Amino acid sequence: MNENMKDEDDDVLQHRSKISWLTFFLVCIFSMSSWIGTNSIWVETPLLVTRTPNGLKLPAVLTIISHLGTIGPACYGLAYYYYPKKINEAPFIYLLLIIAVINSLALAILWNKTFTMSTFDHSIILYIIAFFFSFVGCMSIVTFLPYMADYPEIYITGIFIGDGLSSLIPGTAILIQDITDGPKCHHHLNISHGNGSTADSPTFSPDALFFVVFALLLISLISFTLLDHLPSSVRIYNRKIQGNLFRMQRDDFNQAEIQHQTKNEANASTDTQMECSESEEDGHCSSMKSRLFTSHIDDEHSTTPKIAKFCLPFCENTIDTDSGVSERIRLDQDAFRTDDNQSNKTMEWVDQADRQRYTILLLTEGWAFCISNGVLPSIQPFSCIPYGIRAYHRTVASVALTYPLSSVLAVLLFKYRSMTAVFYASTLSRATGIFIITTAVMSPYPPLHNTAQGAILIVSIWIINTILVTYTKVTACLLLREKGRVTLVWSGIVMVIGSCIGSFCIFPLIFTYHLFEEPVGCY
Repeated sequence: MNENMKDEDDDVLQHRSKISWLTFFLVCIFSMSSWIGTNSIWVETPLLVTRTPNGLKLPAVLTIISHLGTIGPACYGLAYYYYPKKINEAPFIYLLLIIAVINSLALAILWNKTFTMSTFDHSIILYIIAFFFSFVGCMSIVTFLPYMADYPEIYITGIFIGDGLSSLIPGTAILIQDITDGPKCHHHLNISHGNGSTADSPTFSPDALFFVVFALLLISLISFTLLDHLPSSVRIYNRKIQGNLFRMQRDDFNQAEIQHQTKNEANASTDTQMECSESEEDGHCSSMKSRLFTSHIDDEHSTTPKIAKFCLPFCENTIDTDSGVSERIRLDQDAFRTDDNQSNKTMEWVDQADRQRYTILLLTEGWAFCISNGVLPSIQPFSCIPYGIRAYHRTVASVALTYPLSSVLAVLLFKYRSMTAVFYASTLSRATGIFIITTAVMSPYPPLHNTAQGAILIVSIWIINTILVTYTKVTACLLLREKGRVTLVWSGIVMVIGSCIGSFCIFPLIFTYHLFEEPVGCY
């Protein structure tokens, strides 16, 4: 029977080792839809801040809106908790992709439309579109991976490749778009309203990129439809199901063997207790004690057999029959209990050290997300605009390209992982973050403002900060994964909480207390 199961297991593994490149390609394309809409808006912010009423405050508003999208996963999680058997990921993914396609078309047509509220113009349509893109991105986290759980593990890699493409494609497009600083604007011109600005002359307008995103999202919808219905995909799906059924049968068989073995051990322990009780009645318990304990007294590295615990309660009344044996029994019993206590204390210390280690990792991860996903995106224009619109444009494009590449680098360097590496990367990222925040606070006149040297410096600092923060986040997450599923759940919670704290704390500093001053003129 075991040989037949082994042969079946080898067949399943052989099937799973064969990859369908068509299926893999479809997975990459459909998963690209996760964040491409949100990223396409973010990479165009250097142009949007000069063409929308909010000006340099637009990224802060978009940051808040992007975190409101977490409402979707929260509701989905509650529905899955109460009705787990009624939840099917495929219909949700179809719905998300349809929303993304309609949303991208609306973005391409209506992104520059404004409405007047309380005597001020607001880009309400842009805000609504940004919210739905964020909703799609957040929901993709809880639907895409569970859907791919029905496929062999190799295809799950396509999800992460597609997620990287959602950032690489807009980043590459904005590099091709390119803009020039143009002539310096006079101080009576205000960038926040875009009047008289000649600071940007892009190769193509934001509309063109948004239409490209619409086409890509439409292709993603078609790709998922094919993935869900193509015969090759169905075969892979069925093969995975068969493998799961086989593993379930094998696990049940192994569990039955373990239970049978445990039952036999329990019966053997019961027989030993009965033997010990009968020996006490015959007056021979002291000799049994001698056999159980004295053979190990002279060996300081030996451990008293656990079976002795069963005999001790039955033999307490006969200790005086042999004073020498009784004394040796007492000493060895005390030593056994002392070793047990020391072992328990050691395990408690290790558990406590483990908890402290993973608590530090969670706090480090939360801080990284607070800064990188909450604070820095909101103040990015204040930090970069004083060095020129082109410097701002280059910074946004570089960050969009650096993030996925840094994630891959962090995974490749994972074998060199350590708490020390995470600590140093986190410390250096704080240093670069402080520099970025300082330039934003000193806006519109930070050091080396409106110079080529300053532009190179600020772009380089943003790239270095992205690499360090990404390494910190990815490595901390991978280290937490070693602890198990629970720590990953807490990791996700900390990511969301950290990002929300950062964005909601920086928002009033920009809109209420005006800590960051908008440059007057176009630079």
